[in-house]
Amino acid sequence: MEAVIVPDPARGAMVEMTTDTGVATSAEISAPVQTTATRIAATQTARTAERSSATGGEPGRTSPLAMRGRRHDLSLSNDTMATIAKDRPVPAPATPTGRIKPHGRESWIDDAAASFTVHGDGTVSIVDKKDIDIHWKVPIPTPGWILSAVHDLGNDLAAWKEDPYRDTRAGRWQDLPRHLQATSGSCQLVDDPMCTANDTASKPKLTRSLSGNGFIVPVLGGQSDFSSFLHRKLVGDPFASRKLKLLDATRAERVERGAAHRTEQLDRSAELMAHNLEALWRATDDPVARREALFALWDECSEGDGPAGAAGQRARAMVIGWIGAHLPNGSDGAFSADDIVRLDAQRSSNQHFSPYGPH
Repeated sequence: MEAVIVPDPARGAMVEMTTDTGVATSAEISAPVQTTATRIAATQTARTAERSSATGGEPGRTSPLAMRGRRHDLSLSNDTMATIAKDRPVPAPATPTGRIKPHGRESWIDDAAASFTVHGDGTVSIVDKKDIDIHWKVPIPTPGWILSAVHDLGNDLAAWKEDPYRDTRAGRWQDLPRHLQATSGSCQLVDDPMCTANDTASKPKLTRSLSGNGFIVPVLGGQSDFSSFLHRKLVGDPFASRKLKLLDATRAERVERGAAHRTEQLDRSAELMAHNLEALWRATDDPVARREALFALWDECSEGDGPAGAAGQRARAMVIGWIGAHLPNGSDGAFSADDIVRLDAQRSSNQHFSPYGPH
């Protein structure tokens, strides 16, 4: 129940507008007395504007948060927002581990136990390396290897012709580096391994490859880890913990890659749908199969708010545009009215399937 006190217009007086909940507002009136209806209308207008500004609504319209004329302000203060930002800061970018290497359109992780293929969305495919892998390794000379050997042989012959005794002479002991002179009696013999360790580059290339204790020709190569083989057959994966540790170490980096990949896919939704439509048109000439596939592509598009819904709407518009360009209404192979009704009943989307206009 509201009471309005009308003041004397000759002198200023305080006017109180009271309700059953107490004093609402007060103002000093110095203007002439208005009629009771005008004052009541002005009071209601001011109160409505106050509620609207408090709840973010429009003047003259009751906010859904305004109940019984009371203010229900659910907005967060600046101090609260600052506290939230301080307690939950934006996560820093993932630190690269250096284990993920680019490999064509994807990435990979090369490990002694397995090969990890990191896909664009951050998922990983793991292929175990063989525990026992023995294969032939017979050296087959290639044209490049033959030309290189002939070139090295010619250089060695030219150097020998210029100085036939170059490999038999030794320099003076005083010319050795200081660290070799520190030990008395060192470098007293020709071909002392301590003194010729850094002199390999000056030797003839062909001599280096054929000299020594013998010439070894590899025939078999590979690896044989019988303990891992038996463990895998009888117990389980011997490198399971190693794989999990590697996945944990690269998880943050892979999640970041996956988020960037999904954002790129959403931005290119219309382009990707166009590629799918072209592939569909090349895959089959059957009109029925084409109509079914077009409806499936349309029905699989995302819906709702946010980037995913917007990307789905762009892809769906691409399908409708393709139908209008390649299967216009009334043409051979176009969707009939029965086809539209049947396919619309099978949809999982909220939108109705209407390729030729409003449903």
